[in-house]
Amino acid sequence: MKLNKLIASIILNIIILITSSGNVFASPRSDNSEALNLYNQGIRDGKIQKSTYNYSDFLTAYDQAKDMYLDIDNNTIDFEEYFAQDNNYGAMPDGSSPFANDKSDNDEEIYSPFLSLYTTSRRAKFMGKVKKGDILLVGGAVGHAAIATTDNYILEMPGGYNVVKWLVTGIPNNNSQKTKSQWIDKWCNHGKAKIQIWRPKNKTMSSKVANYADYKFWSSTHSKTKNRYITYKITPSLRSFDSNYCSKLVWQSFYYGSGNYNVIGTWSAGLTYVMPKALINTFNNTYAPYKVATY
Repeated sequence: MKLNKLIASIILNIIILITSSGNVFASPRSDNSEALNLYNQGIRDGKIQKSTYNYSDFLTAYDQAKDMYLDIDNNTIDFEEYFAQDNNYGAMPDGSSPFANDKSDNDEEIYSPFLSLYTTSRRAKFMGKVKKGDILLVGGAVGHAAIATTDNYILEMPGGYNVVKWLVTGIPNNNSQKTKSQWIDKWCNHGKAKIQIWRPKNKTMSSKVANYADYKFWSSTHSKTKNRYITYKITPSLRSFDSNYCSKLVWQSFYYGSGNYNVIGTWSAGLTYVMPKALINTFNNTYAPYKVATY
């Protein structure tokens, strides 16, 4: 039986995530005209910044996705459409490479736990910049998303690497809240993925959304003690609350928690799901978050 579009696309992303988390990169194809056309399309669409997302990195992300796609089912998903729309051409929201090995992104030095005192400085800068309502994005072939519910705590659905649990049984009680120091120490070890902080333009709205996220996805009393227990499972609807996943939780926080602010485009409510690197694309221009820093 053929996989439907949702399940095939989800499995594709999970396998890519598992593969990329170990930094196992496919060798770029030198004769891939389809990839080159898609790369140039991404530049024309304004989703790829050529100076910070070179063709070599694009091919790495493209080849990882294409190889896995061909192994799953090449008839139920249009790969180019998936890679461009659902995965933002593999690019971070600012158009840069999702990998932390690009030398042209000089916004911040990439944080690594193995850089001794130099690392401590970068770690301190990260913790000093995170503010309530910020969106934190982790790069890599697929990525991850989280939201800062206070200036010190970050809420997320970390998931896992078991495909059956992601799609069928789910992962009970997966919602997690960490201090920002705990969060950066965890995710800086996530392969060569870069980390970015994105901040909505309206501080009042951001605070409102953060409070909603804390209430809806952590504690109904805004306590440090958790009394919301959410299952990690990828399901077709962005508006359902019976289960959740990383970028869906962030999307729901802004979609439902912003009140009368027209923050998220209503068109996005009809999406089957939202990927981390395409999350910023769902915001209306007036409230579109801006990049604070890259690590």
